[in-house]
Amino acid sequence: MQLEDFLDFEPPPLERIRVRGTRINLEHIVSLFKGGMTPEQIHAYFGQWPPLEKVYGTIAYYLNNKESVESYMARIEATFQEQYQAYQKQPESELMRRIRELKEQGALAQGPAS
Repeated sequence: MQLEDFLDFEPPPLERIRVRGTRINLEHIVSLFKGGMTPEQIHAYFGQWPPLEKVYGTIAYYLNNKESVESYMARIEATFQEQYQAYQKQPESELMRRIRELKEQGALAQGPAS
């Protein structure tokens, strides 16, 4: 079995690497691992899914391909930041404006009346 067998690779423009058979992205496991979690802790963090073997396989893939995985993760982060900045530039909706006004007036801060 090759390390790549633990992962599904989606090419650009979407470009995503997921743990095969799950919706968990490679960067989530790698970030937890880099943050100091053990494979067993990562396995428990996701509620025992994916199987521990896949967590180890994903980490092994990262360790054997650090440069390309770090580059991939940097591209993912840059794409996220671009999309977030574009979202931030959108005009506020009428609904959000009204909610903000009510919050400022204290009408929403107190919750429902008894």
